[in-house]
Amino acid sequence: MSSNKNVGYTYLNFLGVILIIVGVAIISPSIFAWFYDGMFEIFVFMILGVTVGIIGFIIFYMHKGKGREPSVSGAMIFSAAVYLLIPLIGAIPIFTISKMSFVDSYFEAMSGFTTTGLTMFTNVENLPKSILFWRSLMQWIGGIGLVILSLTILARPGMAAARLYAAEGRTEKLVPSITGTVNRTWWIYVLYTGVGVLLLYLAGMPLFDALNHSMAAIATGGFSVKNASIGAYNSSTIEACTLLVMMLGMTSFAVHYQVFCRGVREFFRNTEVRVMFIFITVFSIFIFSILLAKTSIPLLIGVRQSVFQCISALSTTGNSTVNIPAWDESTKTLLIMLMVIGGGYGSTSGGIKLIRVATILVSLRWIVRKLMSPRGTIIPLKLWGEVYDEAEVVDTMRYSLLYFTLLVGCSVLMTTLGFSLIDSLFEVSSAQGTVGLSIGVTSPNLHFIGKLILIIEMWAGRLEILPAILLFQSIFTPKKAR
Repeated sequence: MSSNKNVGYTYLNFLGVILIIVGVAIISPSIFAWFYDGMFEIFVFMILGVTVGIIGFIIFYMHKGKGREPSVSGAMIFSAAVYLLIPLIGAIPIFTISKMSFVDSYFEAMSGFTTTGLTMFTNVENLPKSILFWRSLMQWIGGIGLVILSLTILARPGMAAARLYAAEGRTEKLVPSITGTVNRTWWIYVLYTGVGVLLLYLAGMPLFDALNHSMAAIATGGFSVKNASIGAYNSSTIEACTLLVMMLGMTSFAVHYQVFCRGVREFFRNTEVRVMFIFITVFSIFIFSILLAKTSIPLLIGVRQSVFQCISALSTTGNSTVNIPAWDESTKTLLIMLMVIGGGYGSTSGGIKLIRVATILVSLRWIVRKLMSPRGTIIPLKLWGEVYDEAEVVDTMRYSLLYFTLLVGCSVLMTTLGFSLIDSLFEVSSAQGTVGLSIGVTSPNLHFIGKLILIIEMWAGRLEILPAILLFQSIFTPKKAR
């Protein structure tokens, strides 16, 4: 009992810091409310932010210096619980100011903190600026990670930091220590956000729009301040700048750090980056060919639309320049495949991840070669010169099977609400991959069960599924059976 209590102190310590961070974040939209909105919006954000911050400080102060190292599973359960609790707080200003139902507000906040971008708002251009900024800020915070953000402040040597870092789906280290890794990740993230704001502003986007779209794109989240997303600007320059920021977001922080330390060549030497360009090229050609064959779209516009939507889907960002519901099932299917694949491991992207998909594809060829070779022949599994252990392949296969099981299961459940299988697969793939592209399934009119399915998908997808399973297991397993 004493041991569990001491571990609980550690979790409360981190929870206190997370609440302090979230409290400060909630206060920040009041700046935009001061210039653009009114006293009511200022009051809501200030009172809520101060309240959450004070509660966080009290929890942190009461448990400061207490606690012991958590287990791996315990850290995962804590991370899963945090991603259920914080959107609950984030939904309050949305519910209070927009007058949207609390379920829809919670959906919006979950979509934000998981960097998904599916929205319940039918007209974002009529929203107060403070709410628009809060939506983008939730995605930006979710992109770096709630638990990892707390480690920026609280990280200290020990297994607690390492396990909490891994619990949010990150294992790559930029430097040997977790503290150093977290700090460098944070500064790279801030730097790229600033670069994105500058590029979009110079490309002709208003400063407020540039700030929001840069925060969302680097977090690979799809919230926009325009109903038509990036397509509202009808600018190839803005689209190019957005593509760059999305690609930065979908690339591992470890790769970015190597580029800073050793030069830009490291970017193109990376296996995942090479795989990323292959997928972008192949799928862009496929989609472009379909558009060219089935529509009278001009050549250059077809190329722009194909490349942008491919990168948006693969990076799991969810920005768009076209009316995707108007596309036919073949192009939607290709986008589903990209959303399932996802971006780089150790990036802000969702999905299965590029390196896992590449490992699966290479392992299939490797299995065939082993079957055709004499028994006992040692055949290393290689991808661009890198050798992978058989245990890594098994882990990758296991996770991919779990991913597809959840994907298919929830898609079938969505079909019971009256949606076609393709439409269900598209929306569920978007939610589970934390993408945000939609074909119109997500709306305030969606049945409560449908909203619940997508909320669970966004939550589980952000956590890479296992922490969500462990949390459910800890809740529903009798204590004597544990």
